[in-house]
Amino acid sequence: MANVKHFHRSGVKAILNHVTRTDNYSNQDIDISRSKYNYSLSKNEPFEAYKKRLSEVHCLNRANVNTLSSWCVTLPKGVRKEDQRKFFEETVKFLNNRYGERNLVSADVHFDETTPHLHYCFIPIVFDEKKQREKVDRKSIFTLKELKTFHNDLQNHITQALGYEVQILNGKLKTRKNLSINELKERTAQMYETQQKIINQMTINQKEFDKACALDYKALYSSKLPFMVVSRKLAHKIFSGAGYALALKDTEKHIETLAKNLGVDHYTKLMQSDNNAFYNRKIEILESRNRELHNENSKLKELLLKFVPNVLQDYLNLKQLLSFLE
Repeated sequence: MANVKHFHRSGVKAILNHVTRTDNYSNQDIDISRSKYNYSLSKNEPFEAYKKRLSEVHCLNRANVNTLSSWCVTLPKGVRKEDQRKFFEETVKFLNNRYGERNLVSADVHFDETTPHLHYCFIPIVFDEKKQREKVDRKSIFTLKELKTFHNDLQNHITQALGYEVQILNGKLKTRKNLSINELKERTAQMYETQQKIINQMTINQKEFDKACALDYKALYSSKLPFMVVSRKLAHKIFSGAGYALALKDTEKHIETLAKNLGVDHYTKLMQSDNNAFYNRKIEILESRNRELHNENSKLKELLLKFVPNVLQDYLNLKQLLSFLE
């Protein structure tokens, strides 16, 4: 079985001290009495080789750039005792061909831990065709295809070199298979259900907020909670899905503090808002009624102007007739 790790500049010295056993043996799995059986398959002084090769290529001057990669290859159980060294030598040869012998920093075999294994450390360097230069680029080397094919390629190389098959993969590595539509739907439904459970755990209900705030939400004519600004740390606790009880407790304290600060002003503003809406509505009704009365008055004036002259003339005629009869 083999696995790879990558290191920034700040972590290079520590890993090289570990593989060359120049540190203080802080790893409790190391049996110092068996360290004498360790050996190196490279002629380099690791840290000097690292600095020299790194100075020859282009490397971004950023702290997060991986400038060292390390394959750890464990000795399979099927390797005969007399072939153990050959196994590690052939593994180094395979890795040199794959990643470039010039990029090798160290290759150390350890027998003083739980299982014998090889640490192969190298600088991940590729050739930049566009700029015609070598550069450090871990992502371009360790693609998904590289990780998928590595174990099979190593398996084939070792089998051919030793003349018999050894199991590089120990069965713990599982490959993904394509899912059918029904399987995909079922898995999606399970993920959705799990997501809903997490959301429900993170949701703080009305009663909990009422208790924390001591506010009468019936006065708001709504079940919605007032908008409140919370700290980034508190928000992270609420939405991360972890430490729900602690997040709830902190939330209650935070909202209680805000509620005290709001105090009577909160209700005063609400009531003022409601009163203003009430009086505005009354004014609208009165203005509407006033317009109706104004229209009625205008119509009455038109009728009077139309009929009064005729009524006045009839009155004068009647008066003249009465005087004549007398």
